[in-house]
Amino acid sequence: MRPSTGRESWAKLRRRWNDLGWKTRRRLRAIGILLSLALVLAGGWGVVSLVLPDLTCDEDEGIVRETEGGECVGVTDGSYVFAEYLRESLDLVKTENERVEREWADEEVPYVTVAFILPFTSPDAIEQQQMVSELQGAHLAQYRANREAERPGIRLVVGNTGEHSEQWSVVTDRLAELADSPQERLRAVTGLNVSTDETSAAVRELTRDHGIPVVVGPLTADGLENDPEGSYPGLARVIADNSDQAAALASFFGDIDPSRTLLVEDLREEDDYISSLREVYQERTRDAAHAPETFRSPPNINDEGNLANEFQAMVNSICNMTDVDTVYFAGRNVQLRLFVNALVGRGCQDKDYQVITISGASTLITDEKLDWEGLESGSVTVRYTSNAHPDAWRSEEAPATGGSEADFNELLAARDRVGLTGLDLSDSRAITMHDAVTTAVEGIRNSVTSESAVPPLDAVANAWSRMHGDPGNFIHGASGWICLDAYGRSYNKAVSIVRLDPAERGIRFEGLAWPTGAAPEANCPIPNDRE
Repeated sequence: MRPSTGRESWAKLRRRWNDLGWKTRRRLRAIGILLSLALVLAGGWGVVSLVLPDLTCDEDEGIVRETEGGECVGVTDGSYVFAEYLRESLDLVKTENERVEREWADEEVPYVTVAFILPFTSPDAIEQQQMVSELQGAHLAQYRANREAERPGIRLVVGNTGEHSEQWSVVTDRLAELADSPQERLRAVTGLNVSTDETSAAVRELTRDHGIPVVVGPLTADGLENDPEGSYPGLARVIADNSDQAAALASFFGDIDPSRTLLVEDLREEDDYISSLREVYQERTRDAAHAPETFRSPPNINDEGNLANEFQAMVNSICNMTDVDTVYFAGRNVQLRLFVNALVGRGCQDKDYQVITISGASTLITDEKLDWEGLESGSVTVRYTSNAHPDAWRSEEAPATGGSEADFNELLAARDRVGLTGLDLSDSRAITMHDAVTTAVEGIRNSVTSESAVPPLDAVANAWSRMHGDPGNFIHGASGWICLDAYGRSYNKAVSIVRLDPAERGIRFEGLAWPTGAAPEANCPIPNDRE
């Protein structure tokens, strides 16, 4: 028999520890702490670790240590703080959850639970900043929902899937337990902000294996959506996918000559966002004079690798293309920043270029390595789609349908009441997650009946198919109307077109665009030719 490794022995010990009841574990921990203190006083610090179980993660609250790097992954009601940068946000969630449990305690059904999951232990500062915005947007949706007349109350739990979401199965297993629990009553899962294989696997297990409805946030990969084949039953998407965003761009920039375009594409595999965006832009640049310029990014989407040098050589080639002025970029934000910096420093400063991509570029404005000074010359313009923007419904050109300033102002009012006045809404992250949680809440509440105060999971999943055809059916989101088809896919969702503004070190709203070329009708009907 092969001898056990230290890791295997620790795994066996952990399984035995977890097999104990939570009350037993709590008593043993208390005993361990007392023994440890006694050993410290007696000079026996070296053997403390043999007596006291690892207290880094709170297993009694559903948080388990799953990685060699010491990440704590799992699900919390806000009592456990996965990382210090989340403390303020999780405190808000915890306070609201306690209020819900207290004020709805005397009702027959005091509340239901909605989960919000992200890879919160990412070490990347830019990702941390955007996840704070996303979590706070989710909390604002919870806050608003619990101050409306509708029932039931909404309790929000927060799940950490670990860096790169590699520990997603720990979270989905726990969420399945919460869905089965008559005390927790989990009815929907929201969040999920990166279109990767891990995200797809998590959504597939939640929807297909556990039957839990899911409303995703800023995921735009075309393949990560439900369809007539039932790929992800019960999945809803509140924003435009890659194809719809590209169609919106085409309708907005109708004067772009396809023959003067160039595709710069990432060939990295196992990334749904990149692969679907690559396919969309290959179609858009089919009449381009030059073949696509390609690169391959490192497995970690935040790694630069040697791409700065590769892009410098690529830009030299682009300078020699006399008939190119528009570059479509199919890649993620770190690689986009490297490419833009290389293009800004090009040798052919007498040529002007515009770089066009979609909403994954929203983190550019927080990237400290972006060459803002180089962009100030104005010879390189970076434009991209955004899932939302604060100015989208404030302009005089805003259409009468598809969204409204009043709907957006509801989010602003909630932000101010909660005290999150410093929350920046310009990158669309908070707005998108607010709308995702709002959609989940409406799906739950629309499924409540006189016989079933807590709707079954399949009833909530079926609610997405009714969110169109009448203003009382679809969601009046802060980002715009959310009209879902029979498979939970957003139809003709408003897309904001923005550009980097080097003078303000931010982004400037340029206008609204629509996948169909025009704003929806007042009742937001779904056409018969919808695939």
